[in-house]
Amino acid sequence: MPRKPSSPPQDPILAKVRANIIERNLLAKGERIVVAVSGGLDSMALLRILFDLQPEFGWSIHVAHFDHRLRGKASSADARFVEKQAALLGCKATIGSGDVKAHAGASGISIEMAARELRREFLATVAADCRSNSILLAHHADDQIELFFLRLLRGAGSEGLRGMLWKAQSEAKSDLHYIRPFLDISRAELESFAAARKLPFREDASNATMDYERNRVRHQLLPLLGRLTARDIRAPLLRVMDLLSAEGDYLGQQARVWLTKPADFQKLHLALQRRVIVEQLLDLSLTPDFELVEALRASPPRKITVAARLSVRRDLSGALQLIEDAPLVVAADSLEIEVSEPGETQFASLDVSWVTIPGNAYRPRTPDTEVFDAAAVGARFRLRHWQPGDRFQPIGLPKAAKLQDLFTNAKVPAAQRRKRVLAEAADGRILWVEGLRIADFAKVTPATSQLLLWQWKRLPTA
Repeated sequence: MPRKPSSPPQDPILAKVRANIIERNLLAKGERIVVAVSGGLDSMALLRILFDLQPEFGWSIHVAHFDHRLRGKASSADARFVEKQAALLGCKATIGSGDVKAHAGASGISIEMAARELRREFLATVAADCRSNSILLAHHADDQIELFFLRLLRGAGSEGLRGMLWKAQSEAKSDLHYIRPFLDISRAELESFAAARKLPFREDASNATMDYERNRVRHQLLPLLGRLTARDIRAPLLRVMDLLSAEGDYLGQQARVWLTKPADFQKLHLALQRRVIVEQLLDLSLTPDFELVEALRASPPRKITVAARLSVRRDLSGALQLIEDAPLVVAADSLEIEVSEPGETQFASLDVSWVTIPGNAYRPRTPDTEVFDAAAVGARFRLRHWQPGDRFQPIGLPKAAKLQDLFTNAKVPAAQRRKRVLAEAADGRILWVEGLRIADFAKVTPATSQLLLWQWKRLPTA
């Protein structure tokens, strides 16, 4: 027999979630809703609270669980647990799975990002099958704070630092929304709710490992900040995020207003210039990272490559233009260089200079400077472009690998790979690839008596 719901809103957490749903217009009465349930404490609390509120709102609740296949038998046990708990509540459930590791490897992205992509795709499919426009997620206040620091450390602006939205539109489907009714509820409050209800849930061992950046923020950074400040930092940080959210919304509105009638981009405030560019990049389905935004803002009308055969530029009025580039024709030529004397040359928009110095001499440490064992390089080297079949063994790799695979792992866009310059020693081994680590065979060791100091600079192109 399905369990009977409690009588809301006697429980304070139940009352809080109910108020959030009504005051923030998160869900309508009678909706079909999909609840993402991992089996952990947070999502099990969300499912139970929605179930208890169901008589008042008349929702049709469908449970969705995605198995990431990352924890072997434990992952399968999670799926069985969620399916059973859904049945006890009288809710239908859809269980899906995906090979997250394989997807991460094929896409050149992190395990966390691959898991998110496959999970989002699964949830959207379930929602479509259920004819639902609302997917409920159990992110809570502690998740918001962790996300704040993760994005802060990555250099996010106000758009990122404001955190997750209570109701966010799906990027893939305009009438599908992700809804988070727990954003002002702490993990501790959910633990109290679960304990009082004797709520069953599954523990995920991966939440305790320090292999993931989020877990290091959760278990190391936040407790350290709490000890150093001798206060609970959660409330003030949530207020900051709320302020950033409101200010970000206003800035976005002003950018949209300006875009309807553009006028003198250069006279706009710096913050509004950036936001105007961000809004246009989003409309073009491009990721508005800081470097791209700044390049477009500061250097019109220079083209900037964003994908294979695809570039974007900003004209003087402030409007962005997406440009489909002609297929890249790679020059088959190369340039051979003698290293016995200091020199400088240009090859394929790359400025290269070199000099040999004693092994104990000072050498600068900059991103565009490399230092090799001169004897390992030999009397000459050759500059050329990447060719199919090239293999390279950078420092730290036990054996040579396909350069194409190394580019993929380093997330080098396909359009850039054939433009990258590489250098090979006299014996044909690749000793340097633009933007990657130097070759293991050419690294400096205690036995090195002569250094080859190498500096390079990519010249601007129209």
